[in-house]
Amino acid sequence: MKDPVAQVVDGQSGDFVRTLHIRGAEPRPRVFSRTGAYTLRAGEPGRGFRTFTGLKPQPLDAPSSLAVRF
Repeated sequence: MKDPVAQVVDGQSGDFVRTLHIRGAEPRPRVFSRTGAYTLRAGEPGRGFRTFTGLKPQPLDAPSSLAVRF
């Protein structure tokens, strides 16, 4: 999938925090708070999304990753 959409949702309130088109293979969507958990929805409108819940923010230099295959 080329340039999918990533949506970051606040895990507690359900509010959308950020929605962006991903350019490239390794995005790092930023969030406003380092506490709490988030849900990531990644995919293409009209073709479906993959959903990942309970994700915690990591520092930019952290070696963590989440591989998503479509």
